[in-house]
Amino acid sequence: MRNFGKFISKHLFIYLSVIILIVGFDLLLFFLTFNGTVNSISENNPVQTLEKVSNNLTIQDGKYILNNRCQKDLITNNIWGIVIDNSGNVIWQYNLPEEIPLKYSLQDVATFSKGYIKNYPVFTWKQEKDLLVLGYPKNSYSKIVTNYLPLSPLQKIPPILFIPFGLSNVCQNWQGRLKCRKLLLFFLLCWYQM
Repeated sequence: MRNFGKFISKHLFIYLSVIILIVGFDLLLFFLTFNGTVNSISENNPVQTLEKVSNNLTIQDGKYILNNRCQKDLITNNIWGIVIDNSGNVIWQYNLPEEIPLKYSLQDVATFSKGYIKNYPVFTWKQEKDLLVLGYPKNSYSKIVTNYLPLSPLQKIPPILFIPFGLSNVCQNWQGRLKCRKLLLFFLLCWYQM
């Protein structure tokens, strides 16, 4: 037991230093790799664009009208837009590709609200009593169509990841092997009870 204590005290500083160095290197690598991407996404992200278009889309004489500045932004970014009424009819459109339909059922709206219309990634926003839909160029966004992930596999991950760290330190001598077996049994029981 004394040998194990000496080993830990001798190598703890090195172990912690290596962990801190790896985490710092990972953060630096992440920052250098994704900084430009994150900044470009945050400038014109779909939620901000939807909100801006919604705020600048007004009703005049019973028809929706979008101001010129927003029209230029949509053209510049190759974004198209439609407004769908409660009956499923398109009552306003801008920069619309030819293959996009002008009539939608409730099932169509439920399907595309989390995904795509004709392979165009779309984003939706409530526009008064209607639905504003902005479509982006094909292959510009990848949308995750499902909205669920079972939690049981995620709940089992931490004990699995802890086992190698705990066992590598304990299982170095013969007495440690007995503790190693007990520790492994404990983690396996905890893992299966989750």
